[in-house]
Amino acid sequence: MIEQTLGKGGMGSVYRCHNRDAPSIVAAIKLLDPAFQFNPEAKERFLREAEILYKVEHPNVVRVSNVHLDAKPPFLEMEFVDGQSLEDDLAGFGALPLDAAMDRVRQLADALHYLHRRRIYHRDIKPQNLLTDADGIVKLVDFGLAVQKSGRRITHAAAITNFGTVSYCPPEWGRQQLDPVTWDLYALGVVFYEMLTGTVAFPMVRDADPQRQMLQVLSDKKRIAALDPGPQFPPDVREIVKKLTHREPAERFKDAKALVAALEAADLDYVPATPMPARTVEPARRYAPPTVVPAAAAAAGVAGMAGVAGFLALGAVFALIAVVALAVAFL
Repeated sequence: MIEQTLGKGGMGSVYRCHNRDAPSIVAAIKLLDPAFQFNPEAKERFLREAEILYKVEHPNVVRVSNVHLDAKPPFLEMEFVDGQSLEDDLAGFGALPLDAAMDRVRQLADALHYLHRRRIYHRDIKPQNLLTDADGIVKLVDFGLAVQKSGRRITHAAAITNFGTVSYCPPEWGRQQLDPVTWDLYALGVVFYEMLTGTVAFPMVRDADPQRQMLQVLSDKKRIAALDPGPQFPPDVREIVKKLTHREPAERFKDAKALVAALEAADLDYVPATPMPARTVEPARRYAPPTVVPAAAAAAGVAGMAGVAGFLALGAVFALIAVVALAVAFL
């Protein structure tokens, strides 16, 4: 039985549920939005997420226990994570203590090492998709944009139709082929910076023109050499963040294994000239920029709109994707 809504995504919603006969058995159910039931691309993405997660066994990746693709609508049964997202944690309390941030990044780096060895790439790592339970265990969730590839790179065309969140994508998006390994690692670097500083690295303003903001964020990423959390942090930690978020892919970690090694070797015995920022109970104003969903999925979402408004909304989606991709290519 459904107890409450845990979250909504581009293709569906996640609910906390319990077994009717055994209320103590709790699970998270992810349902494909009925609007996408007859959309081939949306169903393919949902199926891909089910196939990927069903065979993944790692303590820092959400576990899928059952798949119901013949149901109407299709749904996945997943483990319920009794905690909150990093996005909510940062919004409510600000920066994490250094040891807590290091511990979470170590867990995520190990998860990426596990996934990348199996050629599984998440492509939408951001605070909203990172859940932490009461024991401090981090879970990577929402594999709706994940892919499993035989080593070939993600092309520009594929990036346009399967785009993550602009604040966490690498600066080379839209200009050249994307290495899916460095894509995930770059996103983790941005998240690490936000854990340490409590601020959004590349913010987008609510209600502002999304097209202009996307172009501005990508322009900023090309202009800034790398993110630096500041001199109040140990030099090894600053170097890890900078190496993860360097604008030049060749200057970043080559893989998650190298990141794991750097995290384990980092010297945290450091007395900064500037005191470490304390966590605050004053909520920080944050806005998670929207995820750009595939054009076909967007079309299905607006197909049910009546009259001219539906056609205008559909045209706007295609126009936004096309214009952003064209403009970024010339930056």
